This record gives sequence, structure tokens and C-alpha cells, in this order.
Amino acid sequence: MVSMIENHDIFSPDQVLPKPARVSRRGLFGWSTLAALALVAKCQTDEQKIKQDADREKAALASDSKSFVDEFLPPNFRIGGNFSSGQADYIGLDSLECLKFITEDLGMPSIRMGLSGSRIWNRGQIDLSRYRELLNFFFRGKHHTKLGLNIGPIKVLRWPEEHIPQHVIDSLHPCPLKGSTILTNSDLGKWGLDYLDRLLYILTTEYGSLTLKSGVNTIQADNEPFNPFGKYRWTVSQDFIEQTVEITNSYLPQAQILFNSAAFTNVPQISQLLDSLHRKHPDWDNHFVFGYDHYDQIPGFSDLPVIGNLDLFSYASLLHQPLYPTNIPGLKRKVSEIQMERWGKPKRSDDPENSSLHLHKILLRSQDMFFQDYPDPEADPWGVEILAKALLDKTATPEQEKMAETIRYTNLRQPSLAAYGKVA
Repeated sequence: MVSMIENHDIFSPDQVLPKPARVSRRGLFGWSTLAALALVAKCQTDEQKIKQDADREKAALASDSKSFVDEFLPPNFRIGGNFSSGQADYIGLDSLECLKFITEDLGMPSIRMGLSGSRIWNRGQIDLSRYRELLNFFFRGKHHTKLGLNIGPIKVLRWPEEHIPQHVIDSLHPCPLKGSTILTNSDLGKWGLDYLDRLLYILTTEYGSLTLKSGVNTIQADNEPFNPFGKYRWTVSQDFIEQTVEITNSYLPQAQILFNSAAFTNVPQISQLLDSLHRKHPDWDNHFVFGYDHYDQIPGFSDLPVIGNLDLFSYASLLHQPLYPTNIPGLKRKVSEIQMERWGKPKRSDDPENSSLHLHKILLRSQDMFFQDYPDPEADPWGVEILAKALLDKTATPEQEKMAETIRYTNLRQPSLAAYGKVA
């Protein structure tokens, strides 16, 4: 999901933010129906449990950073991040300086970074020059941070989501319609699989498969593959995803492969995908990671009466929708995006990028509603580049300082990071 542009060679500055979503009458009716169902379900829930949860959240949100972390997050809870070199460039930061800061100062144990095909594919050749120093930092530097690679070929984190070179799109006759599902045997599907194979060949040739496997904690082909979001609102077919898995595994056997969902909305499709992969490869235990992408301030949705006040963790719980697939043994899970950046609305003082209260609330709900007793909890904010810029420029607000303190202290409790000694 999100807000600013990765490839400025194609899009002009006036296209930086996607237009806020408009809610149609049909959509409003649908959401209102959900709201009614949610309220009925809430009335049927144990009143004492509701009060206990409300009291716990009230106490958590009244705490300072250290007290919040110590009292409400388990000792092994980690806060990672999502990083886009295009976003860092756009807001006026040196990409490498920004990356070093969020790994060393904020102590983030893992970073998911997108490799945009628009920046790599150079007329039929793979050109890593725009990512070289960032990849060298991860694979040839000394640090504690594991890398999550989002490599496409169709969808990569950050707007416009479909990071495909414009000349490739222009060569498609016809170009897939907006909202299409990209199939394996389509022209774009064939290009995508060829691109993915070439990219992995270059990465493993230059850095070595053992180096990649030791430095990468997850590898992901398409970002939110079943979510119709982006400039073209394209999704990709299950067969196409399975082909990307086979290609990835041929270069990096048994690497941890991430599939993420727009909140709970894509859990059924990902469950079906994982079930198919598990049947084909029953020996691939502990091979897959599920990512839940959580946003609660969404244009068009957040302004609706009643339901606009509910986050999607609460929705799923009240409507008895699963937050993650439950049909795959050994499946790991994480909250792969938590909103720490405003999305498509005028800037306000309490935006997610400037609210420790918002950060604490989402971390608390991630633990209480998504992880519960899960032994390896990690939540990864979306918007760390903005926080890094404020801290590096020494323009951080008190709220941003408190947000940074929460992230630092959470990660400082990890023995491997404390021993590393670079966390402020």
C-alpha cells in the first residue's frame, strides 16, 4: 500500500500522492452493512472482556515509551521497517545515509527493501547501479540488520506499485486493462518471469547464493499480489505467483518467502496459494512467511461514520475473519506494514508520522490481536524515511522523538542488538 512515487523518471511531481479513494453508494452500503454486523457482534461479545481490553489500552496509551514497551510488549518483540530508496531520494535524503541511520540509530533488526524494475531493467539488461551501494551495505558491510528483498517483477512496495519500465508497458499490445489479473502466459507475465530469472541470476552471481541466504531473512516477488491497488490496479494470478516461487527457489533453495495481504482481505487467496505450494512441496516446512499490512487512516474510509473509527484488526475480530492463514504447519507471520505515514489527505498535527499515540496503539493491537502467544513477533512501520529525515535534520517534533525512543528501546532489548552496541 501507499503514498509516494518510486520512479520519478516516469511520473511528474504533481502525481506524488494518489487521489483519495472515493466511496461509492454501493461501497458505502457495503461498509455500513459491515458496520452493522460489527456492532451486533460487539454486543454479543462478553462485556467484561470489552471493558478489560479498553482499560488495558487506556493504560498503555497513557504510558511513556519505556513503560509502554516494558509493560505491554513481550521482551522478544521487534520493530523492523520498510525502506524505499526512491522515497528517500524524493524527500531529500541520501539513500545510504538514511538506511544506515534507521539500522544503526533506530536499531531495526530487519528492513524490507524494494528493487524497482523501473530502475533496474535497462533495455533488456539488468543494471544494479542504482542499488549497488545499498546492496553492498547489506551483503558486504558489518551490521546486525537482515534484509527482506521485494524484487517484483510486477508489484513492488511504494507507489505506483506496478514498477515496470514504461517502454515495456508501451510495448504491450494490448496493454492489460486497469484491474486486470496478470496471467503466466500473457506477454507481461512472460516478461516478468524472464526479468525475475535474470535478476536472481545477477544477484547470486555478484554476491553468491550463500551470502544472499545468510543476509536475507525473507525474499518476496510481488508485493500484495492479490490487492487491486496501484496505478493500474493489477493483481497477479496464483499460477504466476507459484512460478515466481519456483524460480526463486531454484536460485535460493529453502529461502524464507514472504506473501503479504492488505490487512485481512487477501487471507483466503494466500491460504489457497500456500495450500497449493504445500501439496507440491510437502518437505518445504518453515519455508513461508505471511505478512499482514495494517493501515487505519485510509482516504474515504476513515471519514465514514461509525466504521471509520474502527481499525481493521477490530473489524476482523468482530466479523470472525482470520488475520492469517491457519492451514499451513510451520507458517511464520509478521505485521509487515504498520502505518506511520499519512495517506493522501492534508497534513495534520496528529498524522501517523507525528503521533506516538498512534504508533503505540497499533503496536499494542498487533501484539494483542495478531501475535498473542506467537513466539517471534515483529511489526514493521511504513514511513521510516520521514522519521529518519526529521531526526537527521534535527527538526523532529516531541512526538517524533518519542516514536524514535519507542523503536530504539524496543530493539535495544534484543540481546543480539544490545551486544552489537550501535543502537543509541
